[in-house]
Amino acid sequence: MTLKIWSLQEDQPVYDWKAHEKEIYTIRWSPLG
Repeated sequence: MTLKIWSLQEDQPVYDWKAHEKEIYTIRWSPLG
């Protein structure tokens, strides 16, 4: 599995995490990091 977080201003991912082994069902987003 791969998790990618895309920039809305650029046409490329800003984060690409390929080490995840199971499905991702939810994501929590925080402006603090």
